[in-house]
Amino acid sequence: MRKLSGLVALLLFLATGLTALAQSNVTVDMTAQNNSGQTGTATLEPMGNQTKVTINITPGPAGVSQPAHIHMGTCDNLNPVPEYPLNPVVNGQSVTTINVSLQQLESQQRAVNVHQSAQNLNTYVSCGDLPVSMAQQTGATSEATATQTGATTTATETVVPGVATQATSTETSTAALSTPAPSTLPSTGGFPIEFVAIGGLALLAIGLADRLLQRRAR
Repeated sequence: MRKLSGLVALLLFLATGLTALAQSNVTVDMTAQNNSGQTGTATLEPMGNQTKVTINITPGPAGVSQPAHIHMGTCDNLNPVPEYPLNPVVNGQSVTTINVSLQQLESQQRAVNVHQSAQNLNTYVSCGDLPVSMAQQTGATSEATATQTGATTTATETVVPGVATQATSTETSTAALSTPAPSTLPSTGGFPIEFVAIGGLALLAIGLADRLLQRRAR
């Protein structure tokens, strides 16, 4: 019984650790732009189907409201159209809860961006790239690629004195030689890899507990 309790406790500890990892906050470094000197962090806290975004950067001009958004793209190649508006940064601080999960935010490349002021939206003062989830990368399946070249026909003409000219043609097709590229990435069926790991540990715990109980019953 002690062995069984110890094993279950260990597996529960590992499962709890993976759950905490899957639900942990994401902190992004905010880099100053256009010589603003406004550096700091943006923290994204998962809240189910919502995400709490907290921006903490070096304050700009006192009392100035600096618009902030989440954009598609990266800080170096930003889509100028905001995707998720955030509360303006005032004295370096902003807290917003948006109606989108952190998993969804990490499904594609996005960035948190802060503008100089409402009157000067074209000047960016701070930006940070959000990470793309590894679960999304490993969950995606690579498409097979094949190169198909058309058949080529070459004619060879043979001339023999006294014999009619004959032309022989040879058709070669390399289409059959092309092979699809194998997929090297595992698929998790669209589920985050952390949840798949947690489910595996749970099944392992149940199986080991059942074995130990059967041994004790003999």
